[in-house]
This record gives sequence, structure tokens and C-alpha cells, in this order.
Amino acid sequence: MSPLLWRILVLAPISTTFFSTLAGAAQIACPLLGPDYPKPTQLSSCPSLPDVRDTVTSLLDKAFETKKFKSSAIAVQAFSACSAESKPLFEYYQAGNKALNTSAGVSQIDGDTVFPVASISKLFTVYSHLVQDGDLHFNFAVTDYVPELKQLSHQAFNGIDFEDITVGALASQLSGLTRDLGAAEVPGTQSQLIERGLPPLSKQDANVCGPQPTQRPCSRQGMVLRDCLKAHLLFVADNGLTCQEFLKHLSQKDPVYQPSSNAIYSNVNYIILSYVTEAIAGTGQKYADILRENVIEPFGLKGTSTTNPDMKRGAISNTSEGFATFNHPLGFYIPGGGIYSTADDLTALGRSILSSRLLKKSLTSRWLKPGSLVSDVRQAVGAPWEILRLSLDGRTIDAYSKSGDLPGYHALLVLLPDLDVGFTILQAGNESVVQDVVTVVTSGYLPAMESCARDDAVKNLVGRYEAVDQSLNSSLTIDADSGPGFVMTDILSNGSDIVNILGPEGKTETRIYPTNLGSLSDGKGQAFRIVTKQVGGTSVEPESSPTAAEVAKLLKNVEFPDLNCVTWATVDGPSYGNVGLDHVIFRRENEKTLVKWPVLRVEMERVDN
Repeated sequence: MSPLLWRILVLAPISTTFFSTLAGAAQIACPLLGPDYPKPTQLSSCPSLPDVRDTVTSLLDKAFETKKFKSSAIAVQAFSACSAESKPLFEYYQAGNKALNTSAGVSQIDGDTVFPVASISKLFTVYSHLVQDGDLHFNFAVTDYVPELKQLSHQAFNGIDFEDITVGALASQLSGLTRDLGAAEVPGTQSQLIERGLPPLSKQDANVCGPQPTQRPCSRQGMVLRDCLKAHLLFVADNGLTCQEFLKHLSQKDPVYQPSSNAIYSNVNYIILSYVTEAIAGTGQKYADILRENVIEPFGLKGTSTTNPDMKRGAISNTSEGFATFNHPLGFYIPGGGIYSTADDLTALGRSILSSRLLKKSLTSRWLKPGSLVSDVRQAVGAPWEILRLSLDGRTIDAYSKSGDLPGYHALLVLLPDLDVGFTILQAGNESVVQDVVTVVTSGYLPAMESCARDDAVKNLVGRYEAVDQSLNSSLTIDADSGPGFVMTDILSNGSDIVNILGPEGKTETRIYPTNLGSLSDGKGQAFRIVTKQVGGTSVEPESSPTAAEVAKLLKNVEFPDLNCVTWATVDGPSYGNVGLDHVIFRRENEKTLVKWPVLRVEMERVDN
């Protein structure tokens, strides 16, 4: 580092440059992360949704006039996790002409039609683990529960020590391990591949098990792998993988990264995670039994299974790949990609996650968080979430999704915690149309659902409020505009305007945003936080100097964003009597709306809306 750059970075007046950014005259809109309005409770009653349903249905109908869709069959549902919404908000089932093998499976698609859901299986696996044990052992080494992996650790495993891989790293795609064991072998015969330039393989190297229809399955019937190793047996399951083969294949595949350093997609993670769950259960039960007890039976998921279902209930893709995929047991790979399910069942699964039916809310909140980043700033990775950061009217909405793909089948489950809604898409067909479908459905429904939430909030919150104790001259007004959240104006506390106590001096804008503490109708109310910012005026720019210019020239290709959206760091800042100035609580009671402002020791009732 040059002496000039060191001097500027170390000796620059940080308190001046940083805090002038925080308190600059004009800031961009910077709401708290999360919903702008309380979550909608009865979306099915929203008057705008029928029109959205008709529009989305029409667009999907037109899509089936195209070649890409004609060879596909899809099941689509939109749903709310609200307890009052027992049925999907939207359903669409369609099959292109000759898209299905109707002699083997169904001729018409509905919510009970069975599809292979491929890598959505990973979500079932993690969910079952969390139901079994929570995230209590996420920071423990995987070797604590799968001790045979220590054999690889002691051999250094090409630079990776298995004792450095945690249970949470497996769940969050952070183990650094290989993606597959045999599942991604280049297709083709040996002679074809040699002609294409690959070297010949020995018979031993070519005989790799895997989930592809052309491979022998990696099943684990009979003895479990750990018992096999402890007994020092060369146990071979029927058409399956031997203990020695498993260790051999895993040790031969080089790792991709050091543990916990980078998100790298791996199906192997969830095979090993299933062993961890079995060990923690301590009952001798296999993965499939634990999954059934933890997830399938509590929600009555009658179309979900780890074994090949009755083909007569299935969407059998009318292709050689699709037929083979539906009938090919993935055995060893079931925890990462071998589960079958239906649109109804995936919707029930999504609703249960959003509503924390089996998990504590605090655990669900930890689960619905990124575990690592990727190179695209709009994406992140969770356990095993594929997280997308969507923009809706300038507001960031995090979508927690899990996709799945097998030859002839494609699947997607999307959860949006801000609105407690989700989308399920299942497809039979070689060329995936899932991205097209989710774009149509979310483009129609997300803005409408957000609008419904806003309309409910306007109905429940907007208006003038006056102190219940009429001896106090305290009041405020809540209004809606085109910005995020709601605007709070005309704020009086015992006859005094307190706006400048809440925020910086000068012309300010005061907005309120809901938190996830309580709800409007639960008797105690829902907590909101007040956010103020200065508006208008002239921004104060730091004086330019030769050294600053030199640094700008030196770092001309480096862009470091200004920290001008720091609402998260200012919430619950100033207080009075150990009570935050920005804390207010709204509640609905007997068709009335009241707001309690603890720091002012006052409760107000809406008198004009």
C-alpha cells in the first residue's frame, strides 16, 4: 500500500466523514427491511385478486399455444399461510397435447398429481432435521455423528479435514465437498467418449453407481453404512453401493473449497445430513421413517413419499427420460433429490414453514436467513434456500426458494415471509418452463398482494388520533402516500410539537413501519417503529483536496457504496426514561383503532378516518 493511501485511510477524520454521511441533509428512502404494512390476513377476500387470477390464467393459457409449453404439463398454486386461508389463492393445471404418457399415468393434472420434486427433497431433509433437533447441533462437527468419516479426515482428504465440516455447513451448502458421487458422469458409451477426446477408464473406474437411469442405484438396503463399517464387512446391498465403494468414491472426489468458505452446490451434503439426523434420533430408524414421522404424517402429506409411488397417480412425462426418471429409485440420493410429492403437499409444506407450525418462531426466523453470499448481489444461499432479492416498487422483498430438476421434471417452491405467501410449481416435460411460469404468476400476484396489504392497512390505520384522556392535548395523524410505510404528521404531545425531538432539526419526514412483534388483532397490538429523516435543504459535500483527488485517481476502478441507508442502525436509538422514542403500538379492538405511545405515556384513539 502506498504511503499516501495509508495516510488517508488511517488518518482521515472518520468521525467527520462517516457521521456526515449518516446525518447528511438529504437521504434516499431507507425503510426498515421487511414489510411496509402488517401482513394481510384474508387475501382471498381482496377485491383485486379475481382480476389477477383471470389475467394470469389467460397468460398461461396463451403460453400453452407455444411449442415450448405444448410438451409440458404443469401444476401451479399460490397460497397464503394465514390460518383463515385453507385453500390456495390460485390454482392452474394444464397439460399440453401428448405431454403425458396417459397409458402409464394420469391424463389430467390436479393438485393431487404426483411428480418427482428432485432437489426440493433437500428442503424436506433439512426441515425434518430441524423438527428432530432444531439447529442445536449446527455448529458441531459432522464427525461427531458420522464417525466413519474420521477415516477420511485422518487421511487429510486432499487438504480437508472432515472434523472441520459442521452440521450447519452441510445444510447450507458450505461443506466444500464434491457435488455428486457418480450422478454427473458424462453421458455416452466408453467408445463414444474416447472418440470425443476423453481417456479410457478402467472397468473399476467406469462402474460408478449413481441416480441416473443408466447407472445402478446407490441404495442402502439392509445394514446401514455405519454398522457395516463397524462390523468390518464388505456388505453389498441389492444392486447397491458397498461401504468400501462409498468411502472410495468420496475420498477420490476432490473437494471444491475449504469448509465454510464458499457456497458450493452439493447433493452429497444431504446424504450425510440424513446420517446425522439418524444418529441424533438415536432410535435406529432410517431417514425415510424419520421423515415420515417428522414431516409427512403431521401434515397429512398423502402424496409425498421416498419410494416410487403408484404410477397411476403420477404425471409421467411422455419422453424416454421422463418415464425412466419416474420409475428409477434414487436410493442413496433420496435425501438430496429422490422424493415424490404433489402441489397440494408442497403448498401444505410451505404454509407450515411460514406459520411455524412445527418449529418455534425464533427457529423459523433463523432458518429463513442467508447463510452465505454468491457473486450476484441479488442472490444468497441458505439451508438449503436459494434466496432471491426482489424489488417491488423500490422495496426489497426476499424470496426463499428451492428448485429441483431431474431429466423430464422440474419443480419450484417459493416462500415470501414478508407477506406470508408462497408459490408452488411442478412440471413434467424435458424443457423447463418453470422460470416462465413463476415470472407470470409473481408479476401478477406480488404487486396485487402488496396492494391488498396496503389497502387493509389504510382501512385499519389511516386517520387522525386523539388522546383517550381528553385532559391531554395529544394527537397525531397517520396518512398514506406513494412512499414506503405510512406518514405520521401533526404530532402533538400535551400541546407541544415534538417532531424535532424524534429526528434532526429542520424539515423532517416521519414514517412508521411494522415490526413482527404482535399483531393488530391479538389484544396486545402490533409494535411499529418511527423513522425520521431530513428532507429538502442542501447536502453538505466534503471539501475537495489534492490528496482526495489522488486517491480518487488511484482507486478509479473501485466503488465503495456510501452508507446512506442506515435505518437499521438508528432504530431504538434516543430514549426517554429508558423507553425508546420511536416505539408505538397499534391495536384493533371492537372495530376501533388505538395507538399507544409508551414514551409519551399516552394512548390515542382514531377519531377520523
